[in-house]
Amino acid sequence: MNKTKIKTYYLVCFLLLGGLLFNSLPIKGQESFVVDSIKWEKEKNKCDFSKEITKEEQTEKKEDYLEYEKPQGFNIEGMSAAFQTFGLIFIVIMVLLLVYFIFQSGGFKRNRAIKSQGEWLEKIEQIEEDLENKDLHQFIKQAIKEGAFRVAIRLQYLLAIQQLNEAEAIVWKRQKTNGEYQKELVGTAFYIDFKKATLTFEFVWYSDTEFTSSSLSAYYNAIAENVDAILMGIKQENDG
Repeated sequence: MNKTKIKTYYLVCFLLLGGLLFNSLPIKGQESFVVDSIKWEKEKNKCDFSKEITKEEQTEKKEDYLEYEKPQGFNIEGMSAAFQTFGLIFIVIMVLLLVYFIFQSGGFKRNRAIKSQGEWLEKIEQIEEDLENKDLHQFIKQAIKEGAFRVAIRLQYLLAIQQLNEAEAIVWKRQKTNGEYQKELVGTAFYIDFKKATLTFEFVWYSDTEFTSSSLSAYYNAIAENVDAILMGIKQENDG
């Protein structure tokens, strides 16, 4: 169990404990009472049981009975001042803890990253349609600026394919697989770095793992290093 799940577990337990505590508080209209037998005998003797009750009186008593038996909801007015104060403090603490755990788990950042990645998918489709003529360096800078490291990793991989195609080390076709490009590079100086870049890209892009910002940054640095090595090799071949 990771730290986020442990925090969530303790938070749920705390909320359940709070719920049980509130259910045990005194609620208006539900106070218990004890009947004094001597007083009851005195009051009973005052009643005239021979008198017939009219239908109107029966209806009125029935309504009173139903009103008394009606379930009473939570009513803060029925609580003592001390319990009211404690209850308000408890609620505030719960809200603050919830916000804290969400921030700690990166929930807000992750939601923004997912939204950003969704917006980038359409851009990537457009880039891949005309890969040979796109300035991928600008797109990579924009993705990093927005914190979309998954997208930046994919763009780095596309940059490697773009430049290898331009250097005629591979033949780019949109429908080709990454494995086919690897086969084309077997025996070349680019094979090892391209294989490493492929492993990084496929793991990050297709994995269900919940990566942290720091881990995504590390994977980006790794693939950027491999792609830079490929670009450097292409430049050396062209200069030679």
